[in-house]
Amino acid sequence: MPRSNLKREKGRFLFRLVLSVVLAGLLPLGATPIRYKVGSSVDATPTCFGPAYDIGGGGGDVDPAIQWMIDQVRGATGMGGPKLDVVILRCSGSNGYNAPILAMYGVNSVESIVGTSVADFNDPAVAQAVANAEVIFFAGGNQANYIQFIKGTATDTAIRSVLARGGGLGGTSAGAAVQGAIIHDATTGSSTSAEALGDPYHSKIHFTYGWLGLQNLGDTLCEPHLQPGGNGYNRLGRLMAFVARQVKDGKASAMLGLGIDTETSLVVDKAGLATVMGSQSAYLVLLDRVPEVCVAGTPLTCSGFKIWKLSPGQTFNLASRPTCGYYLGRVTNGALGDGITAADYYTVGTVVGCNQPSITTLSPTSGPAGTVVTLTGTNLEGPSAVAFNGTAATFTALGGTQVKATVPRGATTGPVSLTAPGGLASGGTFTVTVPAKSLDLDASGTVDVLDMAQFAKAYLSVTGEAHYRAALDLNDDGVIDDLDLSIWLFGF
Repeated sequence: MPRSNLKREKGRFLFRLVLSVVLAGLLPLGATPIRYKVGSSVDATPTCFGPAYDIGGGGGDVDPAIQWMIDQVRGATGMGGPKLDVVILRCSGSNGYNAPILAMYGVNSVESIVGTSVADFNDPAVAQAVANAEVIFFAGGNQANYIQFIKGTATDTAIRSVLARGGGLGGTSAGAAVQGAIIHDATTGSSTSAEALGDPYHSKIHFTYGWLGLQNLGDTLCEPHLQPGGNGYNRLGRLMAFVARQVKDGKASAMLGLGIDTETSLVVDKAGLATVMGSQSAYLVLLDRVPEVCVAGTPLTCSGFKIWKLSPGQTFNLASRPTCGYYLGRVTNGALGDGITAADYYTVGTVVGCNQPSITTLSPTSGPAGTVVTLTGTNLEGPSAVAFNGTAATFTALGGTQVKATVPRGATTGPVSLTAPGGLASGGTFTVTVPAKSLDLDASGTVDVLDMAQFAKAYLSVTGEAHYRAALDLNDDGVIDDLDLSIWLFGF
């Protein structure tokens, strides 16, 4: 979206917001949100390339995960590229995030907004500040406050507008819990594992359904502080109870719990690929069968839990969940099978391994960067990477037999490889061709010295002439360099 249109759309958002709030009688006097802002006072208006999510386990933020989310949204890394605005939403605390996030690459401004009522988050100025941002981050605290004070407000609408245009959403602890499609909302208290396993319908257990509706996070529940940390948590048992409850109640036929240790984040890109960052682990708990016993007032009995443990750097495809590589878990009469804890699942228990993937055909077998290639083979479910002669590509999994991948800029002729839970597969050769591009850069109908002048402007510039940059990258490798100059001169 052009910047002028983006600014116009943000202005229209404010007008509609104020009008709807006033007409609904939701703008009482005395709303007192507290705001802390650092950085530029001029709104950044970059194009967004998300959505991207940072689901933090609490007990210490993973700064590289926050930087990753920012970079995914702005489409750049390091000091180069556009800058964006970040808003921190809180129901307690103050401005602790401002300085460290402002110091990150690509940040134009950071504003922390502290609200303690529906009125605070219905404030049009607050909602507009959120709508103007490109990244939203929920601080820790109590997710009940976020549910009670933000859900359904003008700020809620603003958050959705940011996500709709490809923004980012992050959060830690309570801010992680609200990112699931199903939220343990803590509005009636916070249960222990023993309480949840002893009675999956305990009075302290209450859920909120379908709040933010994040892409690739359907039928998920996020559980931070999974393993014992500074607060002594051990939440694997209650996560299993929460997951079983959703299947029993018909809320999901295949429910996935995302359990994240402290000082750890699970980051998710727009294709649904989740990666663990930080110092500990993430546990993904899937149940796709009805529990044997899951009724009020009775201890849970449920077999068939599929549990993946991911260490830092490991991945899980949420858009195409793997069907192997997990450990089998169970709960019997309110106790984890064999007294197993999350840490123990990977030293005892039954593992279901994965078969080696294979690529049998590529279609097509040649084309320029940007070509969509269908990889057909076996055991391709849950892929974590596709590469063309070693250059990483974006991809979409279509089940266990097909994956569609886009030839990346900079790729060269060579084999296509795919990494899946069962290992690495290498397919046939893909031939990268150079597309024919017009040398008539100014569209005058003649290739002449005026086109050469346009080429020189971009070639000698750090960023290039924006209007001509794509056209001048004649070999489509992502940079304007001597190779492009040689192609142009030869054509001239």
